Amino acid sequence: MFVNMYFLGDLTVNLKKIGWSPSGAEKKIEVDTVARIISVHRGFCRGITQDGDVNVYLTGKFQVQPKSSANKPAVGDFVRISPIFIDEQNSHAAALEEILTRKTKVSRIASGREVVEQVLATNVEFAFIVTSANQDFNINRLQRYILLAKEGNVTPVIILSKIDLVDGAEPFVSEIRDHIGDLEVIPVSSITDVGLALIRKKLDQGVTSVFLGSSGVGKSTIVNKLLGEKIQVTKDIREDDSKGRHATTSRELFFVPNGGMIIDTAGLREVQVIASKEAVDSTFKNISELAQTCRFSDCAHEKEPHCAINAALEDGTLSEKEYGNYLKLLKEAAFAEKKTSNAKSNTKERWKTINKNYKARRKFEGK
Repeated sequence: MFVNMYFLGDLTVNLKKIGWSPSGAEKKIEVDTVARIISVHRGFCRGITQDGDVNVYLTGKFQVQPKSSANKPAVGDFVRISPIFIDEQNSHAAALEEILTRKTKVSRIASGREVVEQVLATNVEFAFIVTSANQDFNINRLQRYILLAKEGNVTPVIILSKIDLVDGAEPFVSEIRDHIGDLEVIPVSSITDVGLALIRKKLDQGVTSVFLGSSGVGKSTIVNKLLGEKIQVTKDIREDDSKGRHATTSRELFFVPNGGMIIDTAGLREVQVIASKEAVDSTFKNISELAQTCRFSDCAHEKEPHCAINAALEDGTLSEKEYGNYLKLLKEAAFAEKKTSNAKSNTKERWKTINKNYKARRKFEGK
């Protein structure tokens, strides 16, 4: 019998507390075979079931997948597992049998030369994008994080951290509004606890949020405040450039007392996007709205007459820097989409060949 660390009450309520809301064919899945992934390690994951913690071991088909994590378990996934057994660590364990449909996800292109998708978190309602009110503040980087959220059907919320370091948060909030639009912005100070209550209001029971941001912007400090204890390691700000030091080194799901769940992530040094043109346009609303006022609907914004984009660039209402960033993200997103599509196609063909060869060998051996 498990020691239930997190939940009390009947089994259905317990599963709801970890965010389980099955639809369609999922409603027929036996609840005692459902687990949620709370951390991912080499060769196995940690999961939580209706009865408590469990080690979830990857079977062969998940271990031999390509480098992309799109088809491997990620933090936040709901999975179907085998019957429970006791492993070599004398812990409750199970084998991973199926990754259930992801309702939402946040993913990026992983660092490195190859274009492969890296899934950061799944089945989340909110993406709290943390940026600090100091020298680390960067609109272009914020736009990239917003794209990650929007592409995965996750609601982005901007957390403006460390406002105790500046005279006022309004200039930062105004700049976000000017460039990004009407996204919710919550100024936060972990020193004075300003803004934490507004975040807690979104952490209802059964709701999962992921914290995103660069190294040192204060994600883990905010997470610790929300959890009511020092779960994540934090480090002080460097005096020479006002930047925090990198602390979190992995992704993990935590349970908020009397509330929902938080996935904290390591600071990302690179934010290479996987996004559609529609997601890019919705992130740069000022540019997309300008483009709609061009004389020609198929305007390439180059030398066409009565081009609203060129007019805005000439009179300074649209900066060259912002438009350049928009074009860069469009190009990057299109390239990533093409490469990841090719990778998925190649993987599918690879598995067809493996299965064909396996059947041929079995037939040759007379089995």
